[in-house]
Amino acid sequence: MDRASMHFIELLRAATKRDRVTVEAKLPLELVPQLWRLAQRHQVEGMIADQLLSHEELPLDTSIQLMSYTQGLQRLSSKMSATIAQLVNDLERHHLHPILIKGHANAVLYPNPLLRTVGDIDLFFPTQEEFLKVVALMHSRGLKIHSETKSDKLLHKAVEIKPFLLECHGQLLYLPMTHNNKLFQSYYTQSLKESPQAIISIHNTSVQVLPPELQLVHTFLHFWSDYLYGGAQLKRLLDLYFIVERYGEIVDRSRLSYLLCEMKLEYQLSLFGALLHRWFHLPIESMPWPQPQPTATWHRDIQVLAHSYFQNRAEHLTSRAPHGSLWRHRFWKWWSIMDFNFHHRRVLGHYAFRAPISMLLFRAKETVEGR
Repeated sequence: MDRASMHFIELLRAATKRDRVTVEAKLPLELVPQLWRLAQRHQVEGMIADQLLSHEELPLDTSIQLMSYTQGLQRLSSKMSATIAQLVNDLERHHLHPILIKGHANAVLYPNPLLRTVGDIDLFFPTQEEFLKVVALMHSRGLKIHSETKSDKLLHKAVEIKPFLLECHGQLLYLPMTHNNKLFQSYYTQSLKESPQAIISIHNTSVQVLPPELQLVHTFLHFWSDYLYGGAQLKRLLDLYFIVERYGEIVDRSRLSYLLCEMKLEYQLSLFGALLHRWFHLPIESMPWPQPQPTATWHRDIQVLAHSYFQNRAEHLTSRAPHGSLWRHRFWKWWSIMDFNFHHRRVLGHYAFRAPISMLLFRAKETVEGR
């Protein structure tokens, strides 16, 4: 890890603390442009800007730019809160009961929710009937609706409600190629039925979110899916950090351990936990999953995992194939995924190897168009 990456992690570590932690004077000012590029790449601009602004010797022009960005992020976050509140109230009037997932549901766990980089609005509808009703409602209003896949079986539609994108989910699965989808579905259904309803307040509106255990599992699966297909930003890892910090002690550990064992994800999740411990000092004992016996490749795998965050494979796609047809882009994306997975399969697990080529190519197209 280079100097900029090490200082970048130090800034994030300071930002994760509940009490105000100022940046030490040892921060080299010449690294600020590199730190900001890393912040943009990993979608943690708000947290990094907040820490850099506490540096007394920061140049005035840089301070003004960071303050302007932070204020803009806070305005956008506040606007999203108002949009979510309006959406929930509107859907409730139509007897639809959405559950807020991902972004804003995780933001409330941060020291300052306004500092989490704003993304899309994600709403989960527990039944297929509700999901179809909300899609029909949005269609009747003339809103543009996109489908993530050609198959409607994944129950995922994106609706343009400018300036945001509303993603409607009819299921919570993020590894569509695995043969164990039924196990996931059973786990989700059981958790939703047995757990008390979780409610947060957004813009003076009561909004339902996932219960802690399910929020942890769902965040990890979303994070793991991103990591497999193009690299996950550190924002995803911080989401996992704050969920474990807040809810680690109340998660049903035995049920979670069973799921991880059946899905062969114990080793992978433990590696991410070790990274949370190493980078952000999250206590090992607070993590609600079993710690496996260290293997001969344990430390090497952690180093590979840490390195992968700063060598995002998706970045190589644009450098290796900046021009040419869409199929050329797809090929290099597929090649970079398979090349990386082949050499570090103990870190990435076996799922990518079982994925059909069509799924990898679809993800390649999605990544290329998204970037």
